[in-house]
Amino acid sequence: MTETINNFLQKIDLGSPSGLLILIALLFVVFTSVALFVQNLHKETKQQQHYSKEWKQAQKRKQKKQRRRRRLRPKHIMLGCALIFLFYSQALKNNDSPTPISLGTVETVEKHNAKSIVCTSPYIIDGDTFSCDNTRIRLYGIDAPEMPDHCRKGRRCTSGNPFKSKGHLESLTRGTVTCAAIEIDHYGRTIARCKAKGKDLSCAMVEAGHAIERYGRLNC
Repeated sequence: MTETINNFLQKIDLGSPSGLLILIALLFVVFTSVALFVQNLHKETKQQQHYSKEWKQAQKRKQKKQRRRRRLRPKHIMLGCALIFLFYSQALKNNDSPTPISLGTVETVEKHNAKSIVCTSPYIIDGDTFSCDNTRIRLYGIDAPEMPDHCRKGRRCTSGNPFKSKGHLESLTRGTVTCAAIEIDHYGRTIARCKAKGKDLSCAMVEAGHAIERYGRLNC
């Protein structure tokens, strides 16, 4: 390539006007090509810098939006605390207190109050629940230890020996048991004050240490 250019330049008579004109034309073409190449290179570099700057600005805007979304505001904290309080109070209500009787159970309770539930040697389920005259009775105002695997997760169950508690209630109910209904709980059980041999069964279970006073006042 270099030899070709040298041969071409040697053939040109630089002393003549035509040779000088050809040389000027060649130099013009060379310098124009170099100038165009440099201009295009500068333009591409500038565009890349411009796009890079826009990309960085877009990333910064995106990060700002993400930080705003992650930021905890006081109203969000207050709302979360309120929801936790409502959930916790509802859980305590479900675990620690019988469900109030509804309008549909008032007639049942009034019927029980009009005629006491009476049975002999009822079937004992645990230390505070038994079946009397085909009615499931839950003794009012007490909570006895739950039988194995009967304590639901998250519920505050009474500690103690459930078998001894059940056995003591069986010994108290050998004979006639008379119950006065108070209400119906959310399990469909009749909450009642029951007596056997002149003793209030709720008070007798608490006095013997096989149950604790809960869900109401006994006034034994």
